[in-house]
Amino acid sequence: MNEAKRYKQVMIFGCFDGLHNGHRSFIEQAQALAEHVIAVLTPDELFASLKNHVACKNFAERKAALIAAKPEITVIGGDATLSSYGVIRQYRPDCILCGYDQEALQNDLQRFLAANALDIPVLTAQPFEPERYHSSLLRNKQSNQFN
Repeated sequence: MNEAKRYKQVMIFGCFDGLHNGHRSFIEQAQALAEHVIAVLTPDELFASLKNHVACKNFAERKAALIAAKPEITVIGGDATLSSYGVIRQYRPDCILCGYDQEALQNDLQRFLAANALDIPVLTAQPFEPERYHSSLLRNKQSNQFN
């Protein structure tokens, strides 16, 4: 497949705790849109407040797993302050792709972009077997194995 990419650089956001096929599909959809993908990884200090539980893997482990799975993408740490989006100012993506289940993030990004007069399209990825590959389902399945 040699078709031209629509964007030069796309940014995605996520916790990526326990990398699974749904995450891989999300990243591959971003790669189909742009020449380069920047994955913004949630820092440990924000993880629990966003997900209402402690991460199974720490930031370094989550980052290493992403790099091992997709070495061609750039993985960076997210901002320590929620909704500040310094990473957007720093990296200036042409597009932002949100996961199908990231509606709150998408709304927050739209507010930020409008308030800062930034014209960056925010798109939504298609789900990949969400009844099977969703982090909360996989986490619950894993915890039930120990009960």
